[in-house]
Parts: sequence; structure tokens; C-alpha cells
Amino acid sequence: IASGLSLPNDNTAIQNMFGDLFNTFDKIDKDYDTLILANKLYLQEDYIIADLFKDTASEVFRSMVEDVDFKDESEAMVAMNNWAKQKTNSTISEIVTENDITNDMKAIFLNTVYFQSLWISPFYEKHTKKATFFLDQTKTKQVNMMKGNAEFDYYESAYLNAKFLKMDYQ
Repeated sequence: IASGLSLPNDNTAIQNMFGDLFNTFDKIDKDYDTLILANKLYLQEDYIIADLFKDTASEVFRSMVEDVDFKDESEAMVAMNNWAKQKTNSTISEIVTENDITNDMKAIFLNTVYFQSLWISPFYEKHTKKATFFLDQTKTKQVNMMKGNAEFDYYESAYLNAKFLKMDYQ
């Protein structure tokens, strides 16, 4: 996982990085902004992992650990989607589908981010229109898309195969 995320090959350094990140998020002014990061590790109910791993997940990554029965794919999916819905104020109601879960799974790690604030360059409701959103390379969904005119910082990283857009908020 560390390699895939381009993290250092040093557990202590990784733990310190995430500790610093969470401490920074804890300082957000909750009177004006809402930021909820939620992590959860679901384990097959008869799968045993080391206590140190569970403790690290909980203490360093602020991740809850819960046993589920992946053999009942539908029940596992409902539990995960209910968790995501609760953690994101109902903005994410489907974090997994039955296609994401197999009855031979041992674990799945889920992460959600819920952020709400006022943008410095706001989007106006009258400019919101239905448009196609790509769920992946083949699946699409019609969603409300916001439109606005402003200058933003933008960066593309070939190394991470990622694109970044910086949008300032108040």
C-alpha cells in the first residue's frame, strides 16, 4: 500500500505523517467549516489479525475495525453503505456495490471525506445543470454539475497519474 501511495518505506515516518495530517485537520474552525474524515476496516468475522495491526489502524489512522460476514455479500454491502451515508451526511449513499464484494474477501478498507464550507469563488445555483458524470471508463450517471468562472491553481502529476485543483474557501 505504501508503494502505491508513494509513501516512504518507513512505518514510523508514515505514522508521523498521518498524525500530523489529522492534527492539522483537527484545527479547522468548526464554526465555519465542516471536515469529516472517516476510515473503517471491515474484516471477515472469522479472520484473525494481529492486535498491533488493529491498534495501529485505530490509533494512527483513526480507523474503526468491524467484523462482517463477506459470505453474505448483500448484508456486508448494506453495512458499509450505511456507514458511508452516516459519515458523509448522506452525500455518499453507495461506497460499495455487490460487485465490489466477494464471498472470499478477508478485508476491505474504506475511506470517506465530507467537507462543507463557503468557497471564495462561489458556485451559483442558477448555473447548476444536469450533466454526465463518469463513474469509471464505461459507466456514467446524470448528476447536478456546478459551473463557475474563476482562476484556480491546477497541477498534473504524471508520477502519481493524478490531477489536482486548488479551490480556496473562506
